[in-house]
Amino acid sequence: MSKAVKVTLVIATICIVLGLITTGLAFSIASFDIRQFSNASSAVENHYTSTRSDYSEISISGVSENYRIVRGTGERLEVTYWEDNQTFFSFREQGSTLVIREEHKIKLFSFNFSFFGTETVIELPAGFTGTLRLTVVSGGVTIVNVGECDSLYISTTSGDIRCDGVYTSKEFSVTSVSGDVRCAGAQANRASFKTTSGSIKVSELAASTISVSSVSGDIEASVKGAATGFKISASSISGRVTVPQGNSNAAGSISMGSVSGDVRLSFVR
Repeated sequence: MSKAVKVTLVIATICIVLGLITTGLAFSIASFDIRQFSNASSAVENHYTSTRSDYSEISISGVSENYRIVRGTGERLEVTYWEDNQTFFSFREQGSTLVIREEHKIKLFSFNFSFFGTETVIELPAGFTGTLRLTVVSGGVTIVNVGECDSLYISTTSGDIRCDGVYTSKEFSVTSVSGDVRCAGAQANRASFKTTSGSIKVSELAASTISVSSVSGDIEASVKGAATGFKISASSISGRVTVPQGNSNAAGSISMGSVSGDVRLSFVR
């Protein structure tokens, strides 16, 4: 047997021994429960009902779940959510603020790579008129007919945002890094939409102060009213800009800008 073959056999033996030792340690840490290494979905549907209805603010912090926010018909806030052995939700009241958090456990030697595609549904109390804040990392956000709120703030890192029938008496703010934003029929005093690379499309927006911006995404907005009711500023370094002439003396204002994306603005009655 040549020297090269002997060296190869020794190295192979060492690798096998190290592999067996590592496997033994992993099973020991997992209490010899092979289910700890399973990638099977074990998500369970749960429900939460708030203890009160007169919240001045509802703050939601998500990670990878998709979220749907609607206006409920009852006096309490209702949440339908999913949990497994690594994902759980916490609900905490801080004065008149309700804080909802999606949290994840970090487990050694846990290889759960399942993607459930589940959606957390939050039904706001019928009489809620306070501030709603929703921050999500990679999950998507859908907000449909939530009724009147004081202010609404939505932020994602990579998740898409869809809004329909939003009405706020003060501010409506939507921000995403790489997610796309689609919004229809929103009403607010001040409305702002901002992305880094995601596109923005806003239709039938009613607001007196409007800001729409993206670094590389295309932005498009249709606004209720007439161009003569707004001071309009729009720009893009390398994209096309299609906007009507505004009125420098108008009370309303619209600001739109993109570095490389196209910019389009229109008005509807």
